[in-house]
Amino acid sequence: AQSLGKEGAAVMVSDMDDTAAAAAVAKLKQQGISASFCHCDVASSDQVGVCMQALQQRHRPSVHDSPVLL
Repeated sequence: AQSLGKEGAAVMVSDMDDTAAAAAVAKLKQQGISASFCHCDVASSDQVGVCMQALQQRHRPSVHDSPVLL
């Protein structure tokens, strides 16, 4: 995430551990990286879909210009 963010990509952290994810997002933001969090259990296609929609809404300009990594 840091490498991509330093290259200008918007980053979304997806995890079931909200506390750890919030800490990761805060660390990325301190480095000037556009970052957000979406609670997600990747075993749930519904939750993955919700996070993908959130990614598109929060980072729309970046989504169309950059590949999305899951």
